[in-house]
Amino acid sequence: MYRFVPNAARDALTFTSMALQDRVADNSAGICSAEMSEILFGAGFGVITDLENGPDGKLYVVSLSKGTVYRIGPKPGAFPDSDGDGAGDACDCAPSDAGAFGAPVEVPRLRVAGAAPTTIGWDSQAAAAGTATAYTTVTGDLVSLRTDHGFPSACTLAQGSAATSLTEARPDPPAGSGYYYLVRAENTCGNGTFGEAALDATLPPGCPCSALAGGALISFRIVNESLTVWVTNGPFIDRAKQLLATGTRQIPIFDTLLDGRACDPQWTWHVDPQNVSFADAAIELCDGLPSYIEANKAYWLGTVGSYCPWAAVVTSVEDRR
Repeated sequence: MYRFVPNAARDALTFTSMALQDRVADNSAGICSAEMSEILFGAGFGVITDLENGPDGKLYVVSLSKGTVYRIGPKPGAFPDSDGDGAGDACDCAPSDAGAFGAPVEVPRLRVAGAAPTTIGWDSQAAAAGTATAYTTVTGDLVSLRTDHGFPSACTLAQGSAATSLTEARPDPPAGSGYYYLVRAENTCGNGTFGEAALDATLPPGCPCSALAGGALISFRIVNESLTVWVTNGPFIDRAKQLLATGTRQIPIFDTLLDGRACDPQWTWHVDPQNVSFADAAIELCDGLPSYIEANKAYWLGTVGSYCPWAAVVTSVEDRR
């Protein structure tokens, strides 16, 4: 086996020995040795049919004639390894951290198993990036994803977890809806990717309502925006489920607006979970988009006090009663 080093432009090979500056290995004196010591990497493998880089950073060589798979790695002690993680300092992106030696990549093969509670699992990157590699999971509602054309409704379900699985406690989504999950690997060498630049740039806030019970998370589409509210009013929840099942709509009346972020990470206000109802008509004063309230929150909370979006359509009901 031979090892060739490309130049910086990667359009030619570079050699340090004077004998190879003419780009010719004059090996008449020794067919496999003369003028070739610089490029000779290994010998004695017989007929090689495959070379692969393994997830552990080692080189695997398949020998047909010897019926053997060889694993090639640095000789222990041959290279400085300050943190003792098996990766030489020259190739270790975190030479002082024994739990990291390679930058994480995109997490492959995300798997979901079982009805609620559901287990979400994925492949470990410990062998390729280090044993201290941790994982962050982002989730959201598929209907909101389609409505928002992005991830403003997404939230962070778990952050910095060493485990390669987690248990999702939410009940199954209603028919016609679903949840999505994205996982990113992280260590001191850097972060991998969710596969979405927007999420990589700004991690969504934590899922604040994942542990709530005794009510329902109800999502609405309001023109081109969305709103998710936590409601404990039983008749309101039952009516929302009927509207969702039949594809019909009524105007939700949120009689009390409150300051502070709750179950929808997009907005810094929320509704009273009990003081809600549905109606066939409502005054125009309390109609509008969620973004209107966000942009003029003092006016809506102090003067209007309630919210009745005429165009609201129920898109999901997560009943936790």
